[in-house]
Amino acid sequence: MIIKASQRGYAKDLARHLLNANDNEHITVHHIDQISADSLTDALIEIEATAAGTRCKQPLFHCSFNPPVNENVSTLDFEEAAKATAKKLGLQDQPYAMVFHEKQGRRHAHVVWSRINAEHMRAINLPFFKNKLTDLTKEIYLSKGWKLPHGLIDKSLKNPLNFTLDEWQQAKRSKSDPRLIKQILRTHWQNSPTHAAFEQSLQTSGFRLAQGDKRGYVAVSWQGHIYSLSRNIEAAELKTRLKPSDTLPSIDEVKEDFSQQKIKQLHHFMDEIDNNHKPHFKNLAQQREDMKTAHKQARDDLNKKQQRRQQAEQVQRQQRFNKGLRGFWDRLTGRKNRIRQRNEYEAYQALLRDQKERDHLIYSQLQERQVLQNDLDAQHQHVQREKENAVTAIFAQDIPKDIEQELDQNSKRSIKQDFNLSF
Repeated sequence: MIIKASQRGYAKDLARHLLNANDNEHITVHHIDQISADSLTDALIEIEATAAGTRCKQPLFHCSFNPPVNENVSTLDFEEAAKATAKKLGLQDQPYAMVFHEKQGRRHAHVVWSRINAEHMRAINLPFFKNKLTDLTKEIYLSKGWKLPHGLIDKSLKNPLNFTLDEWQQAKRSKSDPRLIKQILRTHWQNSPTHAAFEQSLQTSGFRLAQGDKRGYVAVSWQGHIYSLSRNIEAAELKTRLKPSDTLPSIDEVKEDFSQQKIKQLHHFMDEIDNNHKPHFKNLAQQREDMKTAHKQARDDLNKKQQRRQQAEQVQRQQRFNKGLRGFWDRLTGRKNRIRQRNEYEAYQALLRDQKERDHLIYSQLQERQVLQNDLDAQHQHVQREKENAVTAIFAQDIPKDIEQELDQNSKRSIKQDFNLSF
C-alpha cells in the first residue's frame, strides 16, 4: 500500500481532519495505544501537551496507508503495515492512534505517532523518512504480489519507445482547402461596398481584418490562420475601398481577441454541459447517501449482535468456575488455572472471529460501493469527453495548456460543489 507521511503540529486541526464526516462515508477510530485519553481529539492533544516540555514544534507524525484499488486488505494487514512503518522509523515504542476512513468504495488508514520520547523528553529524529517509506511501500507491494505503481518503478528502466500514441501525437491542425478560402474572401469582398461592411461580412465567417507586415491587408481566421488579401484581391481595389493598413489592429492583437472570445464561448459550453448532467449526478448522489445509511445500519446491527454474543459467551465461560469448597479444591488441584487458560484462549479466538466478521461485512460493502463509484467515474468521464470535444471544436489547433488545466479544475470543482462528490 502507498504510505505517505508528514511531521506536523496543531493536534486539534489534525483530529478535525481525521474525524471529518463530510469527506468520508465511514470513520472508525480503531486503536489508541499508550495514551490515557479515550477520544482521538484528546489523544492528539495529549501528545501535543507532552511536547510542551521540549522545543519540538511538530510532535505528531502522521501516516496514511492507501491500498491498491480492488484489493481486499484486512485490518490485520493494515496493522502489520503500521508496525513495519514504526519499526522502520524507530517509533515502535511510541504512543499512537489508528483511524480507518472509507470513501468511494475504498478503505484506507491513518496512524498518528508521538515523536516525543517521554523518558528523555526529546523528539525522535526521523531523517530521510520519505525515502525509507518509499522503500517500505515497494517491499509491501512485492511481498503481497501487487502490481507496482509507475512511481515505484525505476525511471531509468522506462523506455520512451513505449510511449502511447496519445503521448506522441500533437493536436491536429485544421486543413481548409485554399481554393475554398479564396472563394469565401472574394464573395465577402464583392458583397461589401465599404470598409465597415467588409469587416462585418468577414466576421460572419470567422475572419477578422488585420495589418500584415509585407502583405499589407490580411484576414485572420478564428483558428489563427493568416490569409493575404492581396493574393486574392487586386491591390488597387484594396487601397481604394479599405482604410490604410497601419490603422488596423495587428495580427497578434486579432489573435488575442479571438482567444478571449473562444474562452468566453467555451465557458458557456461548459455550463451547458454541466446543467445537462446535473439530474443524473443528483440521482447518483442520492444513491450514495442511501447506501451510506444502509451500510452504517448494517454495521450497527452486526456490532449489537456481536456484543450480545460476547456477553453470553462471557457468562458461559464464567460458569465453568466452581464456588465454595469445589472452587477451593479446583484451586488446589490446578483445575481453576486450566479453566482460566481455556477461557482466555476462547476469548481471544472470539475476538479474531468477530474481527473477521466485521472485515467480511466491510469487504462486501466496499464492493457494493465500488460499483456505484464506477458509475460515478463513468459519468464523470462522459462529461469530460463532452468538454474535451467542446475544447477541440473551439480550439481547432494549439489548445493553450492553461485553458486545459483551468477547464479540468473548474469541471471537477463545479461537480464537487454542486453534489459534494469526489472523483
